[in-house]
Amino acid sequence: MDGSQAVLAVTIAGAFVFGMVIVLLSCLKPQLAGQLNVPEERVTGLWAGMNLILVPMAFLGGLLCDLWDVRAVFVLGCVLIALALLGLRWATSYRAALLAFLVTGIGGGFLSTASIVLMPAAFFGRHEASASLNMGNVFFALGALVAPTLCDVLLRASGFRRTLGAGALLCLIPLVLIAFVSKEDANIGQSRPDLLMLLRDPMLWLAGAVFFLYAPLEGCLHTWGSTYLQNVGHSERKAAHLIAGFWSCFLLGRLVMAYFQHWRILDERWDPWVVVLLALGATVTLANLAGTVKRGSATTGLLLLGFFLGPIFPTLIGFLFSMYPNAPGTSFGTMFAIGSAGSVVFAPVIGARFHRQSAHRALRIPLFLGMLLMIVALFLGLAMG
Repeated sequence: MDGSQAVLAVTIAGAFVFGMVIVLLSCLKPQLAGQLNVPEERVTGLWAGMNLILVPMAFLGGLLCDLWDVRAVFVLGCVLIALALLGLRWATSYRAALLAFLVTGIGGGFLSTASIVLMPAAFFGRHEASASLNMGNVFFALGALVAPTLCDVLLRASGFRRTLGAGALLCLIPLVLIAFVSKEDANIGQSRPDLLMLLRDPMLWLAGAVFFLYAPLEGCLHTWGSTYLQNVGHSERKAAHLIAGFWSCFLLGRLVMAYFQHWRILDERWDPWVVVLLALGATVTLANLAGTVKRGSATTGLLLLGFFLGPIFPTLIGFLFSMYPNAPGTSFGTMFAIGSAGSVVFAPVIGARFHRQSAHRALRIPLFLGMLLMIVALFLGLAMG
């Protein structure tokens, strides 16, 4: 295996494993509740702890990628996740399970950030950062999509503990591949990013503001999309299939964007304006979803929404990598930390609206977020000149 093939394989494996592990743990919620002898509702707190620590660890992982070595951050992430899964396998108390989830969050922050930093070198090169990131981020989602089926097969074949053991073994595959990657292959070198200078840069804050609005929008569709579809008359089973269709269109949007950017149909200098257009498409679609009561229109609208939302996140990261070529990890980690606060602020508000009101009326908050997202992205484009 030559160096370029190794970087590609490592990046794909890292993104796939991260996406798979996060959803795998979610799928094991009933079995974990039984092992800990606690109500299933209490197990939800474990995910809150993991998500809470993942954000600062993604920021720290970005700093370490630039200051230290992206390969070391990648290895540390894989090892921590594998150890956490093995620890969870034998956890018999809630405290031990919480510790395992927190370690998973730490490892996940490192692994996901290192995989993202490697993506330009793995696919089309640093001069095509957005195309590379749209292509590479597909594998995070593919891991998440495969996880439920894999979990079901492993549970039927071997049970809860062996399923976690198999997950830990899968985390070791990227470790084998990373041994074939050199600094030259990954096109990386140590740098000394000035964090204070980055934090004073309004462009980084504008990019963070875009992600601040985008993250709760994506999370809303993930959490409440099925509720909305059942509200317009779809059965629970049909709604589940349509949500899978939403994520398929989400991936398709990223693949189409990667193709357009790689073949110069869309120049990467236009990335902020691409985000504006995608946000406009998502906002118009959300307005239609909030106003329709027809199942056919709701289905088409949801699939279109996935297509528009999919490329926003990787295109935004590509813009950052182009702006800060000597500090890709730090710029990404900073933007991620700024933007993730959006989910903390808006997710409870959206959830409360969906519990108290009809799904159509509750969609007004995501619609408002879509409009703000478009406006902030417009400012980002204007600031670029």
